[in-house]
Amino acid sequence: MLAFLSQLVPRPFQASEVVSRLAAMLNYNLQQLAGPKCSSLKVQDMQKYSFNPRVLLSELTSVYVHLGLPTGKQQPAAALIEETEAIDRFVMAVAEDDRSYSQALFDKALYILEQRSLKNAQSLTRLREFALKCQGAKVDSRAMLFLENEAPDHYLDPLLASLMTNPVRLPTSDNVMELSAIKGQLLSDPRDPFNRAPLSVDMLEPLPELKREIAEWRERKLAEYQAQQ
Repeated sequence: MLAFLSQLVPRPFQASEVVSRLAAMLNYNLQQLAGPKCSSLKVQDMQKYSFNPRVLLSELTSVYVHLGLPTGKQQPAAALIEETEAIDRFVMAVAEDDRSYSQALFDKALYILEQRSLKNAQSLTRLREFALKCQGAKVDSRAMLFLENEAPDHYLDPLLASLMTNPVRLPTSDNVMELSAIKGQLLSDPRDPFNRAPLSVDMLEPLPELKREIAEWRERKLAEYQAQQ
């Protein structure tokens, strides 16, 4: 079902407030289906419970492709920009999941899919393309730790202590948070986390100058980090 829906309506799955959780869930399940312990993944009566790991692996990897690669359809310029931003968001979320993501995991999944003839050549090529995009987007955990240790306090989300990429101001308390973090919080509790005042997503105020400042700082610091390695 997820493979079908992600192809039919990908944008809700790429939304900033859910994309990190979805990516982590996909990566965790990929690890179960193609990771070191995949051969021990068994159910006593597979037919009774409609449990087929090969089918699940094929459908799961289709979700990555649906959400992480362009459709190739003719679209207006604005829609193409939106699609590109949504894809980049998903790719980054997959690559930054330090708990389960690894390039080796995608290599193993590709090997299984090819050896078992679970996908055709075109589908395998697109999955490889997605895996390469993730590899290119990966900022390893040491680099991220370096950035967060070096960052001025006003570049960090005050609740998560993580480097912001899309800061917004909360008008109800005048605090600044990462957009995806506050949107995720507002899904379950529509109040300002700092003073419990009523707050909605449409009240959040973008901070484009701070966003640009953080992006430029991050680029400089990553270059500095890589030069030290």
